[in-house]
This record gives sequence, C-alpha cells and structure tokens, in this order.
Amino acid sequence: MLVLRFALVTVACAAWLVSGTGPAAARPIAEEGTQTDCQRDAAKERAEHSGPSRIVPRCDRNGDYGALQCSENSRFCQVWDPKTGVPLTQPSTRLKRADYILARHYAEERGQEPPVCAQNGGFAS
Repeated sequence: MLVLRFALVTVACAAWLVSGTGPAAARPIAEEGTQTDCQRDAAKERAEHSGPSRIVPRCDRNGDYGALQCSENSRFCQVWDPKTGVPLTQPSTRLKRADYILARHYAEERGQEPPVCAQNGGFAS
C-alpha cells in the first residue's frame, strides 16, 4: 500500500498564480523496500552508461526526480519535470535554477500566461 503525500510546489513569482500557490500534486511515497521511478532510473543509468556527460537522475527525499539535474563530471544541467522525469530543457551550462522553467511549464499546462525569466533559470526581477 502506498502512502499518499500531498506536496505543494511553491514559486517565488506569484503574478501568474490564481490561488497563490504553485501546482499541487499528490505524489505517492514508496514503502520501504520499494523503489520509485526516479530511483530505478538512477540505478539503471549508473549500471548501463558511463562518461562525463551522462546525467544520473537525482531523486529528492520523496523519491521524485530533482528539478535541476546536472551531469556528474561537467557543468551541464537540465530542468526535469519532478513528477515524470521528462527533460524540459536541453543541457546547458547557464542553468543554475529550475524555478522559472517549472513555473512556466506548469503555467502553460494550465493555459496561463508564463512568468518572465532570467537567463539563469530564475525569475526576472
């Protein structure tokens, strides 16, 4: 049996938000002894691929994909959807934050106007 835990993704830029909070998603937390998709993907990547540019998925404490995924031996990073593990950007050395890209992704999913972005992946002031 999976225990459901509701997680709110909060964002710094609230101009596009209707409710004042970011997208909420029910995410099951795996029982002890089971692995999440992120944990399985990370183990598979470690076992099957090597090289300086590979990105081994990093999982958060709930087992979801980390939003900012970076290669282990280079400066390249990508933003991934934490729920699905699907990359939302191409690898880049400029990405340092994922908040804007996730906010834009979730706004577009809901048909809302996306917030304004800074080059590093954060919100423009």
